[in-house]
Amino acid sequence: MLGVAGRISVLAAALTAGAAATPAQASMEWRYCLAIAEKSRAVYLSEPFQSDASLAVLERAYESFLARNGYAFEPAICPRGDTRDDLLKARDQAISFNKQRGLSPALAAWRYGE
Repeated sequence: MLGVAGRISVLAAALTAGAAATPAQASMEWRYCLAIAEKSRAVYLSEPFQSDASLAVLERAYESFLARNGYAFEPAICPRGDTRDDLLKARDQAISFNKQRGLSPALAAWRYGE
C-alpha cells in the first residue's frame, strides 16, 4: 500500500504524462509538401512542419503559395510521417527518386499558416 508520498508521486507522474500529450498535440501530424514541375524539371519541397489541418487544406495552401510566387507545377501532395526524423527520411527518398527522374530539388520557403 502506498503512503501519502507514494500516492503523490503516482499522481504527479500521471499528471505529467497527461500534460506531455495534450489533445491538441496528439492530433498534430508531421508533414512536408512537394509539387513537381515537369516543364522546369524541378520538384519543390517544403521543410517539415506539424499541423492538424486536413490534407486537402494543406495541399491547397502549398499550391496557393507556389502560384503566388510564379511557380508552374503539378498538384501538390503533403505526405505525413510519425516523427520528424521519419519525415526527413521520406523527404530524402523523394528527393533521390526525383533526381533519378532528372528533376532538381528546390526548397520552397513556405510554412503553413504564414
